[in-house]
Amino acid sequence: MKLDEIFDAWNVDSDIGVDLGNSSLKIAKLHYKYYRILSNERLVLHKLRTDFDILKLKKEDYYKLGPTKENTPKDDDGWKVDNRLTRKPIKETLNKLIATDEDIIELSLKIDYQQEKVTFLEDIIKMVHSRGYQIKNAIDYIKFKEGIT
Repeated sequence: MKLDEIFDAWNVDSDIGVDLGNSSLKIAKLHYKYYRILSNERLVLHKLRTDFDILKLKKEDYYKLGPTKENTPKDDDGWKVDNRLTRKPIKETLNKLIATDEDIIELSLKIDYQQEKVTFLEDIIKMVHSRGYQIKNAIDYIKFKEGIT
């Protein structure tokens, strides 16, 4: 699910409306809906982080040892050979090569995007948890406005 789709869904679901009783009854369904999305997005984030660790290890081996038969990427690895490598780099250069590697940067940006979705969904869950209090406050405000004690 894309971040914009989550924003759009929450834009609709975040409105408590004037039917406070119905809104109160929908809390459990909202919790289910967003917790399910959150669980799926957390799993995707975990997979991306694992893929990142594997890719980084492969890239470090490639850069440390230079291109060899064992560490040169195959077609199904999905990453490119870095033509900047002319000899085995020293440690400082190795860190710079890894940090500026296109594949590492691309996967890192995917992880950041995924983390943003997970963080937003966690915030939505917090809002759903406090929704009962929001509804109670709305009812108390209506009672106050009407002069009911």
